[in-house]
Amino acid sequence: MSVQEQRIRAILEEREMNHGDFYSNFITIGKVWGALLGTAPIEPYKIALMMDAFKTVRAFKNPEHEDNWLDKIGYTTHGQSCAFYDVSKKQHPSSLKDSEMNYGS
Repeated sequence: MSVQEQRIRAILEEREMNHGDFYSNFITIGKVWGALLGTAPIEPYKIALMMDAFKTVRAFKNPEHEDNWLDKIGYTTHGQSCAFYDVSKKQHPSSLKDSEMNYGS
């Protein structure tokens, strides 16, 4: 695992300790955003894409702020987990082994 992959992994683990399981959070965010918009709940992979877009705007405004770039990789990693593992294998993405994750490489 590269240094960048280790950093991303550490960030994702820290975020999970502070905020809880990403998948459960994306489900909740999708329900809330859907209700606010008057639509059906938004799928977890789409939440990841929308959060990545949010970080893209921030990176555009302040490209030297590293946190924006690292968070973009984190949201991409989570989005990939939701899209490929949750949908195709019908398993909770948080149950994946570390070797099955792609940390932005």
